[in-house]
Amino acid sequence: ILRIRAKVEHIDVTDESLQSLADIGNVSTLRYAVQLMTPANILARINGKDQIEKEEIDEVRDLFLDAKSSALLLKQEDANIAVVDDRNETNGDNNRDAKQTIFYR
Repeated sequence: ILRIRAKVEHIDVTDESLQSLADIGNVSTLRYAVQLMTPANILARINGKDQIEKEEIDEVRDLFLDAKSSALLLKQEDANIAVVDDRNETNGDNNRDAKQTIFYR
């Protein structure tokens, strides 16, 4: 699936990178592995490379969390996060300008 997706997206990927993405997909999700391909491709181009190498996969994996890791991080940091709800009782949820502001302590 990853190889097909790379071909459809016109992304050139080394076999080692594809294996790394497959390993990530097994540990996390295939969707997450596929979603890493585009930023890895951009990073490879910035680095002057014609194809994605494992180094790009490793770097973008450090930059972008998968959903499970993100949820776990939020759960662990729950005590350090404060949410301020700017909605008032008269407007309720119908106020389009209502905002929720999240502060990290």
